Amino acid sequence: MCFNADTNGDGKADNLNDVIGEDVNGDGIIDGPNDGGADLNNDGDRSDWFGIDESVQCKDGILWDDDLKQEVDKISSSAKVILIFDTCFSGGFIQEMSGSNRVVMSGVDENHYGWTLTSDGTELGVAFTYFFLNALNNKVNIVEWAFEDANNEIEKMVGPNGLGSLPVISDQIAGEVILTIS
Repeated sequence: MCFNADTNGDGKADNLNDVIGEDVNGDGIIDGPNDGGADLNNDGDRSDWFGIDESVQCKDGILWDDDLKQEVDKISSSAKVILIFDTCFSGGFIQEMSGSNRVVMSGVDENHYGWTLTSDGTELGVAFTYFFLNALNNKVNIVEWAFEDANNEIEKMVGPNGLGSLPVISDQIAGEVILTIS
């Protein structure tokens, strides 16, 4: 499939049979509202949509976000659920996993690699989880505060240039969530 088969360099698609969508407004992105849509399934209309799924590589195989959501949705809606994702691009889980009585956190947004923390060449672990658990171990037993502590530590790592991504949170639990490690 070609998004814009411009083989002669005139800025227009040369073979309309190859085009599923065109960047009409020149912003480098083919999107429905601004460019008239895309024909992803070659049925002649330009009203097609597509989605992107996130996954986590587990010991026993790949866990897809849709499958994880189905399992998490089985938990009673009155239960408080805390989900922490700290892998590269894991911020993509935030929207899918968010819901009533849930706090969903990720060490980075969906477009960035995760941060690894090292000391004298020794890997200490993924930075967000390390700082988050460290805050909880130091008696900051409120999830939102521990998240802020971890976020502040990662801001220090990232520096003034802001390279990369900071942690992301969706908090759908009323009030502060108390969590202790025993």
